[in-house]
Amino acid sequence: MARRSGQTGWIELRKGTYYARFWVDDPGKPKRVCARVRMWPASGPGALNASERSRRLKQILQDRRVNDEAKIRVVQAANLGITFEQQARTWLQVVQGRKRNPVKARTAQTWKSHLNYINSKIGSMQLADVNNRNMRDFVAQMASDQFSPKSIENYLAVIKSVVASALNERGEQIYPVRWNSEYMDLPVIEDQNAPSFTAAEIETIVEKAEGQDGVIYAVLRRERFAHR
Repeated sequence: MARRSGQTGWIELRKGTYYARFWVDDPGKPKRVCARVRMWPASGPGALNASERSRRLKQILQDRRVNDEAKIRVVQAANLGITFEQQARTWLQVVQGRKRNPVKARTAQTWKSHLNYINSKIGSMQLADVNNRNMRDFVAQMASDQFSPKSIENYLAVIKSVVASALNERGEQIYPVRWNSEYMDLPVIEDQNAPSFTAAEIETIVEKAEGQDGVIYAVLRRERFAHR
């Protein structure tokens, strides 16, 4: 996607009438189109002077949200036409091959398993349509298929990660979604007990941990036993 910089538009005189001209992004059109909005007659009653025409142009650009980043992202996202399944494949490749915190093979395998089910339900859905409204139906389907509340949460976490992984050339999310668990009617996870480790198990965890993780676990171990 081409980067969209703020535009000021321009004024065109055409057959005795001034028009505001500017570029706009339209859903379904890969390239911006040039819009024309009638401003005022060049002469006669109500004619605008140069400064008034300039102010009127700025107002038109503001009213049409020409430079609204949120609107531009929505239009560009719709024009991409990428499906959830397509982005999910890209996401899996990235999280496994990245230099910063690549996922473990076992984790990747678990996510692949999740995606087998997810893609059977929403794989062909446009990524731009993966939102709270449609995920409400997905959550209801998982509940109907007898998935536990915890499993539903885990599968939904994968969906959120896939959606968030679509970025533009500036590293910004193309499909920003403010997820709403209450609206999606996400089941409440109850009776979840935090795992408890013995002193020997904690020592083993610290010994097996590598790099920075080992330091973190050692600090947590010291703090835990210091308060006993």
